[in-house]
Order: sequence, then C-alpha cells, then structure tokens
Amino acid sequence: MSEYVYLQGSEQVQNAGQTIRHAAETIQRAADNLDGTVYQLRPQIEEWVSRIEAAAERIAVAMEAVIAESKAQQEREADEIGF
Repeated sequence: MSEYVYLQGSEQVQNAGQTIRHAAETIQRAADNLDGTVYQLRPQIEEWVSRIEAAAERIAVAMEAVIAESKAQQEREADEIGF
C-alpha cells in the first residue's frame, strides 16, 4: 500500500506561500531603497529645516517690531486726541 497522501489544495497553498514570500521580499527591497534615499537626503533636509527655522525667527522678530510700532502709534494717536 502506498504511503503517499495527496492533500487537496496543497499546491495552491504552497504557491500562495511563495507569492507571499516574494511580495515580502519586494516590500523589504522597497523599504531598504527608501531608507537609503532618506539617508542620502538627510543632510539636505536638515539644511532646509535650518534655513526655514532661521527665516521663521527673522519673521517673528520683524512681527514683534511691527506690533511694537503699531502699539506706539496707537498710544501717540490716543495722546493726540486726549485719551
């Protein structure tokens, strides 16, 4: 008597497993490529972040000056009309 047992659908399960494995390998390669790209771009990104932070600081200082001047102008106008 033969000891061979054929499991119905086992080939499909095996093919599905291989497909999943290949998909996982593809995803891993994509993640590795993305990681490498981010690593290469990091210095440029950090430079731009630094530039943006410096620009934001200059804008904040300018806005504070404008606000202070506006308050001073309002006070001068209030003094002129007697408040």
